[in-house]
Amino acid sequence: MPRKSRELCNVGMFHVMSRCVPGLRIFERDRDKQRFLFEVARSIRKHLAEIYAYCVMSNHFHLLLCTETVDIGTVMQAPLAIVAQRWNWEHGRKGPIYDGRFTSPAVTDDRYFLNAARYIEYNPVKAGLAQRPEDYPWSSARAYLTEGGDDLTSTERLLACLSGGKDVREYAAWLRSPEPAAWPHGELPEWDGFATIEAVGAPEPDPLPAIATGIALRYGLSLEEMLGGSRRPQLVRARREFIWDAAGRGHAAVEIARVLGRSQALVSKVLAAS
Repeated sequence: MPRKSRELCNVGMFHVMSRCVPGLRIFERDRDKQRFLFEVARSIRKHLAEIYAYCVMSNHFHLLLCTETVDIGTVMQAPLAIVAQRWNWEHGRKGPIYDGRFTSPAVTDDRYFLNAARYIEYNPVKAGLAQRPEDYPWSSARAYLTEGGDDLTSTERLLACLSGGKDVREYAAWLRSPEPAAWPHGELPEWDGFATIEAVGAPEPDPLPAIATGIALRYGLSLEEMLGGSRRPQLVRARREFIWDAAGRGHAAVEIARVLGRSQALVSKVLAAS
């Protein structure tokens, strides 16, 4: 059965996850994590989105974010594509670095919101990389549990769920506990999201023709127009968006160039010019 493609209009709150292809650890160095978070922050500011929790590990990341002005794919396409392009260039490599497109289940209520935030920020402790969540420098836990905070995390929404935004002690105790049920206000309702998150596997990238068709429809174009030779500004913008979108979903520059009927060098130039 063919997999359902991601909806073009996809706004709201999401738990965004992506994993590297097996064998790659694209966020292993501190500067790689820093670069990714810089690009995420830039996209968040550009699109007026918010991050409530995040964690970047050596081979995967989690983001708990809300977007209300553009779809989730638009928010994620530049950070994913830029990191992929630069990482491949630095390592003399070609091809996808992500194991399929990112996954982004919708966060539909406070129960999922709080559990997902805790899961994300407890990730480094569970992996043995830190004794306490706030000891790991590449997550949002510091924004909630230390005085320093960070420039990426919007803390107000989560704190409002806990105690009207006045105190973090409840969240700190819950976050530091190895048992998710250790909630200060009593046991949480049954929730199977942890098993879902553990088992989630990033699906294969969308077929490039389907991505191209979606971009063309968004611009009111036919696929033939978008892939043709005209240099009209609208067509140039549509092709550029197709390059970013396809790269962000894990497709290599050579594949994108083949569908566009352009050179790989041109596609690489567009991706590098962010």
